[in-house]
Amino acid sequence: MTSAFSKARSSKAPLLRAYAALIAPRAVLAALLLGAGGLMAAADGRLPLVKLALLALGGGLAAAGASVLNGGARRAAGRIAAADRLIFGGGLVAWAVLVLGGAVNWLTAGLALLGALYYGFLHPLLGRHSPVIGILSGGAAAGLAVLVGWAGAHASLTLPALGLSALTFYWAVPRGLARRLAGQRDDAAVRREKAARHQVLFYALQMVIVALLLLLPQNAGRAGGTFYLLAGLVLGGGFIASALWLLRAADRAAARRFCRTADGCLCLMFLALAADRLLL
Repeated sequence: MTSAFSKARSSKAPLLRAYAALIAPRAVLAALLLGAGGLMAAADGRLPLVKLALLALGGGLAAAGASVLNGGARRAAGRIAAADRLIFGGGLVAWAVLVLGGAVNWLTAGLALLGALYYGFLHPLLGRHSPVIGILSGGAAAGLAVLVGWAGAHASLTLPALGLSALTFYWAVPRGLARRLAGQRDDAAVRREKAARHQVLFYALQMVIVALLLLLPQNAGRAGGTFYLLAGLVLGGGFIASALWLLRAADRAAARRFCRTADGCLCLMFLALAADRLLL
């Protein structure tokens, strides 16, 4: 009996690992962090902990379902039938819509559904044309994740929300390009990708411009304040400096350094936005 149970469990273990890999935990975590950043940046005077927890639950289900539908973990996807992937991923997304719609608001649920369908079906098709189009498409998906978080706080989208989504897009694109450079076989291959290194700098400059535009007052209010102004100037300068170093050094180490810098910059900018909303 025990031996039979052990054999049955061991035979299911590879399948369970394939499903776990198909969910792509790192991608889910990234989507959750972007959504939480959008929620905290939209907070007015207090941190909505209950909404944050509900957004984490519903957003996590949506991101996991999108990853399954996307089939990004190709090795894992090969072990699971396409119909099973569709049922599993669609079920996760359906639960996400129910949780977010019933417990948060239906705008948040609709945006999460849109993001899941976009990342699950359209993003893989766009990525097949060229790696650069895939990176641009991934940037759009990151911007949608921020809108989900913002809508979770206000049940509406304002100009600062769209600006924050644009900021995330212009962060994700150069980071994706640098990650691609970091994955090259050797430094010589990075040196040959001169156009990609120039694009990293080009999008980094646009990211800083968009970040500073969030300080301009609009009819719907402005996104940032004192903390964000300081963060934008200091972190934006560091972001551009890292892009310039990648352009000059042209090696995989500089590309990896840029990715780490990009992650730190976006995280601290979101924290600065939240500090402006919660403390000032």
